[in-house]
Parts: sequence; structure tokens; C-alpha cells
Amino acid sequence: MAAGSTVENLSIVRTSNDGNTLKGLVIGASATAYVNGCDIEATNAGAGNAYGSSVDGGGSVEFWNSYLLGSSGSGDGYAIFHAGGAGDAFVYGGRATGTTDPFNV
Repeated sequence: MAAGSTVENLSIVRTSNDGNTLKGLVIGASATAYVNGCDIEATNAGAGNAYGSSVDGGGSVEFWNSYLLGSSGSGDGYAIFHAGGAGDAFVYGGRATGTTDPFNV
């Protein structure tokens, strides 16, 4: 997502069965992005990691009333994965679930 962008009422459901990392929604901007009323799921039945949302580019994101899932059979599963650097992730309402932990932020 780009800086300042907003996503509403969107469903992203990604599945995989391999050793690669699977990401549902990538936040790559250096400003805040907004997600409202969305269903974001990443499920990897293989050895790879699964992140419902990945904050990769130092940006921040606010999730409002959204469902986030990161589920992996053998790897790490996080609803929100923070790849490091600047930026924050906020969850207001909704639900965040990960097979390892909801957040690694």
C-alpha cells in the first residue's frame, strides 16, 4: 500500500503449500496507510511463513474493524509481521490471529 492510502471492505485470502513466505497485504510506504473493515488471510500449509500483513518499508498502518490471519503449518504465522525499521501497526476493533503469535511488532 502507498503512503496515505485507504482500503475498505476488501477480502484478501491467499493460500500456499510450500517453503516460501506468503504475505496477504504488504505495507511498504513511509507514511500511514489505513485498512477498514477488511478480511486479510494468509495460510501456508507448507514449511514457509505466513503473514496476514507485512510492514516492510518503514511505513505505519492502522487496522480498523478488520480480521487478520497468518497461519502456517511448519513456519511462523503472524497476523502482523514487522520487518524492522521505523513504522508502527495499530489494531482498533476486529481480530488478529497468528499460529505463532498475533504480532511480532
